[in-house]
This record gives sequence, structure tokens and C-alpha cells, in this order.
Amino acid sequence: MAEYVQQSIEEMLPELEQMERVGICTGIETRKILKKRTNYEYKLRRRTKCKEDFMQYIKYEVDVLKLIHSRRQKVRYHHKKTEIEYAITCRIHNLFRMVTNRFPNDVKLWLSHIEFSQSRKEKANVSKFFTKMLQVHNKKADLWILAAKWEWENNNSPDNARHLLQQGIRYLSNSQPLWLEYFRMELLYAEKLRQRRSVLGIEEDETDKVSDTVLEGYVAEVVYKKAIDAIPDNVDFVLSFLPICQLFDFTTKLQEDIYSSLRKEYSEKPQTWDALAKQCLYTTPYTVENEAKFHEVYEEALRETVIPKDVTWKFYLTACLELIEDDSQTLTVREKRIHKVLTLFESATKGDYLSEDLYLKWVKVLVNVGLVETALQTVQRAVSQNAKSMLLWKQYLQLSMRTQCDVTEAILIFKESQKQVPEKESLEIWRLLLDFCVTCQTEKTEELFEKGICSCRQVALPLKEYYLQWMYLTKGVQKARTLFQRLIQTKPVSLQLFYEYIKIENAQATSKIKLLRKAYEDATMEFGNSSADLWLDFIRMEMTHPKGQPENVGTLHYRAINQLDGELNQQFVTEFTLLQTGHDIDILES
Repeated sequence: MAEYVQQSIEEMLPELEQMERVGICTGIETRKILKKRTNYEYKLRRRTKCKEDFMQYIKYEVDVLKLIHSRRQKVRYHHKKTEIEYAITCRIHNLFRMVTNRFPNDVKLWLSHIEFSQSRKEKANVSKFFTKMLQVHNKKADLWILAAKWEWENNNSPDNARHLLQQGIRYLSNSQPLWLEYFRMELLYAEKLRQRRSVLGIEEDETDKVSDTVLEGYVAEVVYKKAIDAIPDNVDFVLSFLPICQLFDFTTKLQEDIYSSLRKEYSEKPQTWDALAKQCLYTTPYTVENEAKFHEVYEEALRETVIPKDVTWKFYLTACLELIEDDSQTLTVREKRIHKVLTLFESATKGDYLSEDLYLKWVKVLVNVGLVETALQTVQRAVSQNAKSMLLWKQYLQLSMRTQCDVTEAILIFKESQKQVPEKESLEIWRLLLDFCVTCQTEKTEELFEKGICSCRQVALPLKEYYLQWMYLTKGVQKARTLFQRLIQTKPVSLQLFYEYIKIENAQATSKIKLLRKAYEDATMEFGNSSADLWLDFIRMEMTHPKGQPENVGTLHYRAINQLDGELNQQFVTEFTLLQTGHDIDILES
């Protein structure tokens, strides 16, 4: 093993000598670099090779390149790059090649190599590495798309991009993203040719039928038809071609063909009618007649017996809600749209076609137009139909509070919700009621907090923190201290509860070190094996508090090392070292 390491070291000597000779590094620095490289070389010669060793070596070499760049700027010497930077770059490529050959299934390694080549502006290498990666990972559509996009956008090679996408489709003929990207690329290519003709002032040649075929987007149309043949009976896939077409002004005929295909082959699908209705508004200039046609298409769909009415109503109402959000129209048009959507909500609720989400949107519209009482009646009806919905009960309670209800009535509504809503999901309702009680300064607030902290874990943990904050703000620090000691005795407890109490103690004019130390000790008993930051905060407190005991830091460090395992242990060691030194370690020392 040693002879191979020695051979590698000897190959590095010329570049190090050049670095020292031209003044980029001193002799001491080059010896440090050589020592560090020797250590990495020995690691790579082990019988069992580790991926992290390769990546650490690569990172070190990249950092050396950055150091050389900054030193060149400083000494203003820009020669001998072949002997120095080129040699280091070749070594990095060789290391990447070794690690990808040994761990070919790790996509991040391939992408890191490609990213490095891109940073060095080595376009030929990027293309080559993409090709090698895709030979191994030919079943991953996102990688084919990534490679094709790079060829198109960065390498300026439509032919290579087209070839990659076609090759990817041969491996993954059922991949929707690949077909869509291929379709988009062909339209982009046609757009590019059209812009080129316009800039050069080339007139259309009626005899050049091949060129006209490309310019009009017929190649993209062929791609669309092949895609539909490869992935049949999928209306959502057909619809996904429309947003791409709408980005180009020469695809009108292609869009009409897609709409025609939808009406002919997918007339029983609500998505089809949704697309046909929106065609009336978004693919033509706005007119009142077009908006009327928009509603007619949805109403025709609702009359069809084979189409699921609940889904159709969802599409219809969502589209109408999008219309009332459009600020480009006059106030009269917007008022008519609001009246129309409220009428539609009433019609939909008669057939019990409204979901929880649509009820919430209906209530929001009513509140926005000032019909709070009507909104309250609507949400009452919604709660009776969707009794398990936390969001509807929350909305019901919120609107009741807005309509001058008192604390007693709010608590009655809350109790009714608790009978229906799963306990694990009720935190937001608890918070809403407690905020209301705190605002009203009612005597029942503390009683509600006591009930809340006895609830399930998902509710009790956040409410304990809220309870402690409220106690401190309303009854002072002594009451908060007493409450905190009681809260940590009853499980469950959260680390955030300890931090909230520590924040309260630190907010005092003179923070008491004994209380802070006890809080940290209690916290480490509960969370000492799961939080490196807790130990670091404890150490920082001892180091920075006016009455702290820095001599305790060694003991705390020893306890933390014994309690923390794995990555948490490494994190603690690293951050503790930085805490002591106060700065990052220089690249030549790391």
C-alpha cells in the first residue's frame, strides 16, 4: 500500500514546487497540503473503501483550488495554470471517477461530478458524464430531463437534447414528464426558428414544406399523438399538454385538436368539461358572451347523467371563485360574479354536493362581502353535515365570537366540538378559545388551561408552553416558577417548555444562576440524549453568565459526550470546538 501512496505523492510534487516558486503558497503551507493529501491517500488505499473518504478528499482539493484562486488575485500572478490548477482538476476528476465506479448507484455522486465540471465550464465533460450516468440510471425520468435541459439551455444543442429525450422515452415509454418535456422542447425549437427568421428578415417560402411543418409545430403534434398512444385513457395527461401549448402563439390549431379529442373521447370525465368551460374565458378575449358560454358548459355538464356531479360542482365553483378574485374587471362585473357564485353555492348545497373545503370557501366569500350572519348560518349547516371537521368547527367558533357572543356561549360551542372532533386534531380550536378568553380576561381562563394540559400529547405540549407564558404575563414570575415546577412533574413535557421558562428567567433584571442551572439540569435529564444544542446552551450559559462557573464546562462536556450518540455526538464535538475557538478552522489546518 505504501508504495502506491508514495507514487501518488511523487506525482503531486511538481505542482507543489510551482506553487511555492511563484509565491502562491509558502514552504510551510505546501508541506501541510502534502501531509493532508498523504493522509487521504492512505485512507483510499484501505481494503474497505468508504464513500465519505473520497468526498472529503474531493472537498479538500476543491478548497485548495479556491485558495489558489484567491492567492493569485492577491499576488497578481496568472501564469503556470497548466502545471498547478489543471493538475489539481485532473486529480479531482480522477477521484470522482473512482468513487462513481465503486458506488455507481448513488445519484448524488454523479450530480456532484457534473456540478464540478459545470463550475469549471467543461461542457464536453458535462455531456460525457451525463451520458455515463444515464447508462447506469436509465430508469429515472428526472435525470433524462435534467440532461436534456442542460444540452438545450447551456450547451445550445437541440439535437443532443432531442436525442436524449428520445432515448429516455425508449426506456420509459410510460413516463408522462418525459413526453411533456419532449413536447415542450419541440415547441421551443419551433419558436426559436421563428424568432431567428424574424430577426434575419427571412420571408416564408411556400415551396419549403419541410420548414413550414417545423415552424407550425407539426413535429410537436406528432409527439403529442405518440404520447397519447403510449399512455391511453388518461384525461389528466391529455389536459397537461394544454398549458404548454398556451405558452406559444402558433399552437391555436393544435389546441383546437386537443379540445376536440377531449370532447370526443373523454366526454364522461368532469375534467373535460372543466377544460372546455375555461376555454371560453382564457383562450379568447374577454366578453360577456364568453362568460355566459363558460357557465353554459358547466350547466350542460351538470345535466349529463354519466358525469359525477360532486366533482363537477367542485370544478364549477372553484372556477367561479377564481373569477371573483380577478381584479381586472369593473366593480359591476365583480358584483355580478359574486352574486352568481353565492347562488351556485345555494344550488349545490341542496343536492349535498359541497365538501368541507367548499363550505369554507363559501363562508369566506360571505364574510368578505359583509354577510357575517349568513356566514354563521352557513357554517352551522356545514358543521351538522361534517361533524368531524376541525376546520369547520374552528370557523363556527370564530364567527360566533365575531357576532358578539360571550365567553359562556363560546365555551358551549367548544364543548360541542370536543364531542365530535378527534382529540388529536383539536389544538387549533383550543388555541382559538383560549385566545378569546385571554382577550376577555375571564376567570375561566385558568380552568380551561388546566383542562387543556390534561388532554392528549398533541394538545397538552403546546398548551403547557402557552399556559406558562400567560401565567408570567398576568400573575408574575413567582407564580410562573411555581407553575413550571408543577408542569414538568406531569408528563408529557417538551424541550420548548424548558426554553420558555429559561427565557422568562433571563428576562428578569437580575437573572438567578441557581434557577437557570436547575432548569438546564432538569432539561438534560429529559432530553440530554436527544439534543446537542441543549448541552451547548448549558455550556454557553456557564461561560457567559456573570455568576456562571466556567470550571463546570469540562464536566458538562464529559456528560454530553457520554449521553449523545452517533451524529448528535459528532455535531456536539464540532460545535463545542467552534465555541471554544470562536472561528472556523483554516483549510490548511483542517
